[in-house]
Amino acid sequence: MLKSRSNSVLILLTLIVLAVCLRLINIGLSDIGTDEVFSIYIAQLPISKIVDVLAQGDNPPLWEILVHQIDRFFGTNVNTIRYISFIFSVLTLIPLYYLGEYFIGKYAGLVASSLFIFSDFALFIAQEARVYALLGLLCCFSIVLFLKALQQPYKTINWLFLAVINSLIFYSHYLGTWIIVIEVLYWLLNHLRDKKRRWFIYSLALTLLLTLPQFPTLLNRFLESGTAGTWIPKTSSISDLYYMILKFSNEPVIAIVLIVLCLIPLVNGLKGEISIFVLWFWIPLVGSFLLSFKIGFFLDRYLYFILPGVYLLVAEGLFIIKQRIEN
Repeated sequence: MLKSRSNSVLILLTLIVLAVCLRLINIGLSDIGTDEVFSIYIAQLPISKIVDVLAQGDNPPLWEILVHQIDRFFGTNVNTIRYISFIFSVLTLIPLYYLGEYFIGKYAGLVASSLFIFSDFALFIAQEARVYALLGLLCCFSIVLFLKALQQPYKTINWLFLAVINSLIFYSHYLGTWIIVIEVLYWLLNHLRDKKRRWFIYSLALTLLLTLPQFPTLLNRFLESGTAGTWIPKTSSISDLYYMILKFSNEPVIAIVLIVLCLIPLVNGLKGEISIFVLWFWIPLVGSFLLSFKIGFFLDRYLYFILPGVYLLVAEGLFIIKQRIEN
C-alpha cells in the first residue's frame, strides 16, 4: 500500500514537472489579448469600483480583485498575471490525478492528467491572463470535496469547504455553477434517500447565503441578455456542438475517438461514483448548447471548466473497455 502510494506521488510529480515545462514555453511572447486588456484595466480600479463596473457586464469580480491585490505587490504586468493562470493550470493536475486514480482505477489519473497536459486548449488557458484556469482548478476541487464529503458525511469540514469552493466558483464565472447542478443531479441519482442527505442541503444553503449578494447583478444581467442578447452568436446547428468537442481534442480524428469514449460510460449507466464524470461532461455541454439557441453563450473558454471532466471520462471509457476485455 505504501509502495503504491509512493509510486502515485512520483508519477504525479513527474506530470507536474512536464506540465511546468510545456506551459512555460512562449508564455510571455504572445501579444496581449483584448480580454486580457479588459481584466488588467478593471483590476487597476479600487475594489469598490471593480464591483460596480463588473456589475454592468457578464463577469463576477473575483478574478479582477485577485489581480488587483497581486498588482499591489508586483505592479501591473501582463506576464505576471499570466503566471497566475500558469500556476492554477499546473495545480489542477493534483485534484485531476486524484479523481482518476482514486475513483476510476489504476492509471486513470495518469491518462486524464496526460491528456490535460498535452491539450492545446488547456495550454492556451494556462498562458492567458484570465479567470478560466482558476475556474478549472476550483471545479476540480469542488468535485473532490463533494465525493469525499459523501464518503464521510459527518465530517463537517468537508461540507464547509465545499460551500466555500462552490461560492468562489460562482464569483469566478457564472457558468461555473453548472458544477453545483452536476452535484445536485448526482446526489438525486445516488443519495436522495440517504440519512446523510441533510448535510448536502446544509452545504447548498451555505453556498446560497455566501453568493446572495451577487444575485441582483446576476438577475439583471440575465434579463438584459434575454432581451438584448450577448456579443456571442446563438448556436444554429449540431455542428457547433462538434466544434466545441474538437476544441477539447486537438485534431478531428481524436475528436471522434473522444466522443466514442465519452459515450461508453454514459451507456454504461449513471450509478456509482464514476457517474459524476458523465454528468460533468454531458450536462454542461449539452445544456449550454441547447440554451444557446435562445441566448448566445456557447463559447469554448466559458466551458473550459468541463475539460478535466472530459479527460476523466475518456479515462473511464478506456477503463470500461479494459474491464470488458479482461472479462
